[in-house]
Amino acid sequence: MCPLQIFMAMKKFFKFVLHPTENLQNRGWSVWAIFTFVYILYSVCSNIIIYYLFSEFNSNVPLKTGEIDDIHISILLLLPPILEEAGFRLCLIRHRPYIFISLCVIMFLLLSKFVFGVVYSLESLIARIAIALTLGTLLFFMTKRALSTIKFPTYFYTLVLLFSLLHCFNYKLSDVSSLGKYIYILSYGLIKIPSSIILGYIRLSNGFVPVVCSHILHNAPTVILRHLV
Repeated sequence: MCPLQIFMAMKKFFKFVLHPTENLQNRGWSVWAIFTFVYILYSVCSNIIIYYLFSEFNSNVPLKTGEIDDIHISILLLLPPILEEAGFRLCLIRHRPYIFISLCVIMFLLLSKFVFGVVYSLESLIARIAIALTLGTLLFFMTKRALSTIKFPTYFYTLVLLFSLLHCFNYKLSDVSSLGKYIYILSYGLIKIPSSIILGYIRLSNGFVPVVCSHILHNAPTVILRHLV
């Protein structure tokens, strides 16, 4: 993989950032490898920077929700990337079945997190799936025309922001007892915006399965290390 190839790939990416389009041709596995590496590198560096920046100013980092501590490592490696990509990236190709699946998955994630308080647990799973399917179906028929006609940049960046905002709720809001913790959570959400853009680009350039693989590769070291510790 030569420097010129990397430069051209990055040039096309920044052009996409300025003018997102859903009509990208398959960029090939070299582009997938480049942007998977960029995604992982960016995520690691940005998380380290905000963690140590807030530690330097003596702001305690808020606690994350403890749900994942009780989940088997294999489920935690596979299920979050599959669900998040199905919810926020599958529908970037605006075929109606993809939009329907994404709406149902987003409803499942929101319902599970904010109503039931668990996402990946088996607790009330059948009820959560049934309610999410009902709400997703209603939302699909209410919005299918609007979602298919809205300008793609608006559509794309709305999903980017929703994905980033959802990650703010990985922390216990009850633990947000100071302005420093609040700013930390907000910063954590903001650094997810470039990650979401990169994943969206991989989805449109290479397809759904490759972007799920990118997400799994990104999550794997953290999940494995957390369980070992």
